[in-house]
Amino acid sequence: MHLASGNGRLMIGGIRFDQNQTYASAWSPKASMLYKINKQHRIRLSIGQGFKAPDFRQLYLNFTNAAAGSYSVFGTAQAQKVIGQLNSLGQIGTLYNNYYQLKALQPEYATGTHLTWEFEPNAKSFYSFQLFRNDIRNLIEVQQVGAYVTGAQIYSYLNIGRAFTTGLEIEAKHQLTKQFSISAAYQYLETGDKDQLAQIKNGTVYTRDANGLSRKLNVSEYVGLPNNSSHKAQLKFNYSNQNGLFGNIRALYRSKWAVNNTNGNEVYDAGDSFAKGYVALHLSIGKDYTNGIGFQFGCDNMLNYIDALNLPNLPGRTFFATLKIQKSKKI
Repeated sequence: MHLASGNGRLMIGGIRFDQNQTYASAWSPKASMLYKINKQHRIRLSIGQGFKAPDFRQLYLNFTNAAAGSYSVFGTAQAQKVIGQLNSLGQIGTLYNNYYQLKALQPEYATGTHLTWEFEPNAKSFYSFQLFRNDIRNLIEVQQVGAYVTGAQIYSYLNIGRAFTTGLEIEAKHQLTKQFSISAAYQYLETGDKDQLAQIKNGTVYTRDANGLSRKLNVSEYVGLPNNSSHKAQLKFNYSNQNGLFGNIRALYRSKWAVNNTNGNEVYDAGDSFAKGYVALHLSIGKDYTNGIGFQFGCDNMLNYIDALNLPNLPGRTFFATLKIQKSKKI
């Protein structure tokens, strides 16, 4: 729905209706604005609400990846039953506190605000800077709820009653030559459970000091929701020419993130268990021919970074090759 427009200004509004037979229906309004300051500078603002019902995977998934550390993911509809059976067979080594909090999932309701400044100084360069804030009720989040006796992880899904995500994103692109381009992106992210933050501020959450003595947890020690890194970055070099030859190399960085609540206060803080930050390097080279045939080969995770406990879905150095054959039909 087009609301208003003018010289250098554009406003668009819309509304979405979700009808769900299992959960309550929901309306999701959204409004967006684009303001062109001049040919080089643009401001974008969007405010909207969202609704997401639990999907089949989050409710009924029963999956074990034997090829990547034998980690398992169970949907909440059967997680406690299946894990309980495995425990009775002596296959479970650890059950975390959040295992006992598993229950029927509720749908998410979110309100988000995004403010973006775009700068395009010339035809070869583009920059953007975005601030964002999302307030979410009943956030559906995957968390590790236990571990097998072998150490392999067991995951399931929980609702976070009142959560938020906020931060900034920076993106830059530049065409170096006709064949070479470079792009970079960075994200800073803060997450949190509003109820947990309120408890910490009220002085009702405790942790232990270096001597093992109990003390009140400081807000500065709170790290937010698990499985979220404060810093992520990507740097990519891309090559392509008029003969169909192309290639790119990508470097991805992720800072440390909380994985387990090990001090028993049910809040993720600086005293808990973290996965280490890492850098992954990916390379891809290929060629497309005018007859519709193309090939591509490369290597993912060239630095062979492996963290089987915390990154079971990131295998070691992996080589790949693909062949594409595409034939156009004559009309």
